[in-house]
Amino acid sequence: MSEQVDEVKKHEVEYCKNCDKNLKNQTADSIEKRQVYDIPEIKIGITEHQSEVKQCTCGCVNKAFPKGVDHSVQYGPNIKGTVVYLQDYQLLPYGRTKELIKDLFGHSISKGSLYNFRKKAYNKLETFED
Repeated sequence: MSEQVDEVKKHEVEYCKNCDKNLKNQTADSIEKRQVYDIPEIKIGITEHQSEVKQCTCGCVNKAFPKGVDHSVQYGPNIKGTVVYLQDYQLLPYGRTKELIKDLFGHSISKGSLYNFRKKAYNKLETFED
């Protein structure tokens, strides 16, 4: 058993399983522990970025979005990297990659997005090799 756990769930005995007597107010004789090792639920996180918009007296419209947040809806670097890893290292074809993303994250992703993630990854590799 591990000394450090992420979560403790206490289960109280409320009634006798034999005679149905109420045991809610009775102090426990002891505490028995059992540990379950599992992978936490995996889900897609959505971060909304909101930027002030200010127009300067020169007419320039200014926004403060961070670098890489360029579109109203887009995928982040973690899912892009995961998809490229699945397809290029684990050799999953587009259809199976789509299924895996749907099964693990409950999210439908298009084959076009998968293609674009790989295309951009390869374009970046070409620039590093130069």
